[in-house]
Amino acid sequence: MPSLDVYRVRLATGKIVLVREPKISDQEMAAKAAAGRLKTDDKHVLSMGIQQELVKMLVVAVGDKENEPERVSHTHLENLDNIFSVREYMQLATTIQKIIGGDVAEMGNAEFEMSSFGEQ
Repeated sequence: MPSLDVYRVRLATGKIVLVREPKISDQEMAAKAAAGRLKTDDKHVLSMGIQQELVKMLVVAVGDKENEPERVSHTHLENLDNIFSVREYMQLATTIQKIIGGDVAEMGNAEFEMSSFGEQ
């Protein structure tokens, strides 16, 4: 597997999540996926759905305090409850918004930095 530039996010719980660099097209694909999955016109529900789809698209690997992050399959990411607690998910979603350029004053004490993942 070739090397991939990622953001290394350390959540307040110690869990480490590698997030790939977002692209403009990711937001459009997330909106389409959320609209197709949720089938609603409610803007708040769609907003939450888009946020979930972005997390699913951008997460590359997950690890904990003792283990280096390992690649996570798209199938495994379909059920975010199996990977993240609500607190971890909210910190990660907020951090992704910050990476994208959102004006988020508080990221829930999560830290992130650029890194490489895969073969060098």
